[in-house]
Amino acid sequence: MQAAVFAAPKNSTTVRFRFLEWLAPKALIDRAYTAWCTPPRAKKPRPPKDGRAFELETPLGTLKAWEWGMRDDGETVLLVHGWGGSAVTMEKLAKPLADAGKQVIAIDLPAHGLSPGRITNAVEMSRAIEAALWRFRPSAVIAHSLGASATALALTRGPKVERAVLLAPGVDLSYFAHAFAARAGLSQGVALGILSRIQERVGVSVDSLALWNNAPPEATNVLVVHDPADTEIPWSQVQELQAAWPKMGLLAAPGVGHFRLPRDAAAISAAVGFVVDGQRRGTDIRVLSSAA
Repeated sequence: MQAAVFAAPKNSTTVRFRFLEWLAPKALIDRAYTAWCTPPRAKKPRPPKDGRAFELETPLGTLKAWEWGMRDDGETVLLVHGWGGSAVTMEKLAKPLADAGKQVIAIDLPAHGLSPGRITNAVEMSRAIEAALWRFRPSAVIAHSLGASATALALTRGPKVERAVLLAPGVDLSYFAHAFAARAGLSQGVALGILSRIQERVGVSVDSLALWNNAPPEATNVLVVHDPADTEIPWSQVQELQAAWPKMGLLAAPGVGHFRLPRDAAAISAAVGFVVDGQRRGTDIRVLSSAA
């Protein structure tokens, strides 16, 4: 099961972090950075059901991947999980897409599921997704949470994708660093230190990674599905994103929450319908009747 977008340390770890903050701020920032970049993972991750397993070579290493359906109409749909998730998180989307005649591909991102690695970040995730986009040339992508954020970044550098469904996308990475520090009982100075480490590692500023600074290509129709009461990613950020991406469609999914979106029947129906019929949703907010 998927854990929080950026899981806060347990209480005993929080105490040690506070002590380190007083004793050695650099050591604390290094440790907090590692914790922030370490996705939670099941002790025995499993593959998704019914998918045909294969491997995908990327600049981040060899990733595990699965395939459903055949390319009856020549179209492929890529499924991308969120932080702490895996292809299993997205498997309920695979069957209805395959039944609609699509080839469906789902991957385990670096340091997730059955793919190798221990730490990663949104930029590395986006590079892996970009490699998948070039490899499979999908007509559509459905992505969740931080995977949706990384997908949005990859779309700005990848091949043409006609439709993208972003389920509860993380809009501003700096927000998560400050939320992580608050949950761990750390100062916001530590959060700034974490963001500085990210910038050193990936070579770009965190502000430049905010989605409102990375509009999708003109040819890509985007639908965002989000619960207004989402406790991980504020609804206000998604509204700001809509202002920056005027062509973006937005569906409100009250009561579904953050983590259940890829498994919610109504959200799945909306995502599959958008991918299959390609209808541009416009800018109006529509309320999605949840099957929760």
